[in-house]
Amino acid sequence: MAESGPPPDVRPAEIQVIGCGLARTGSRSLQAALEELRNLKCLHFFEISLTRDTEDLKLWCKAFKEGDLAKHEWDRLLNRYDALLDQPIVNFYPQLARHYPRAKFILTVRDNPEVWYHSYSFIISYSYRFMYRTAMEIVSLFFHRDKDLLYNFLYSIHSHAPHKAPNSKVEFSGKDYTMKRYLKHIDDVQNTIPSDRLLVYNVKEGWAPLCKFLDIPQLPQTPFPRKNDQNEFQEMFYNAFAKYIQFARYGISALFLGAVTTTFIYTFS
Repeated sequence: MAESGPPPDVRPAEIQVIGCGLARTGSRSLQAALEELRNLKCLHFFEISLTRDTEDLKLWCKAFKEGDLAKHEWDRLLNRYDALLDQPIVNFYPQLARHYPRAKFILTVRDNPEVWYHSYSFIISYSYRFMYRTAMEIVSLFFHRDKDLLYNFLYSIHSHAPHKAPNSKVEFSGKDYTMKRYLKHIDDVQNTIPSDRLLVYNVKEGWAPLCKFLDIPQLPQTPFPRKNDQNEFQEMFYNAFAKYIQFARYGISALFLGAVTTTFIYTFS
């Protein structure tokens, strides 16, 4: 069956840069660099996970279920942005490469698998506890009608994470398996994206390779941004919690909110 045309109110996305590195490879630093270099509006995991747009979440869930979206559906999701980074973007980089042939890809990497795993293992239990326990309880209180939708979105990301083997009931498939998935992802990207559209990049390299790849002749005089270390990562989860609280329904007592906040800080400090 031929695909029907896009709705008339959907503006095509004009994606310039797609980051296809796994979590904990420097995507937040890359985001800050792109914003400074070209003032690009970037889509990152946290922007998606905190959205109240149920249509966006429905489309992400559909993409995970079907493996792709129609071009106008991707445009509906992405036309507010110039650059895309982190999950769930990394799960769809081959599809996005076809839909947006002018986009350039940046594969962020760490020094070696051990270095990456040391950083990544910090968030395996940390983010899991927040997203699938604390967050779901908050959402059930404040956004009950969207609880299942948000859960399906987060579960889809978790089930495709490098530490979880496909179709496995085990939440963590082990250090060796996780590091192999990291190396396989690098190989897969390099075998999928043409070399003239791809930069394999360690953020420790600074401005020079990034500016060369993006055809920016003059390097910034400011230091390269360093974002999302472990302390900042913890602070982002506090801010995410505050965001949910901000949207709380009227009538929730300040005493109750204070108790929940205290419990959260105690749990994650």
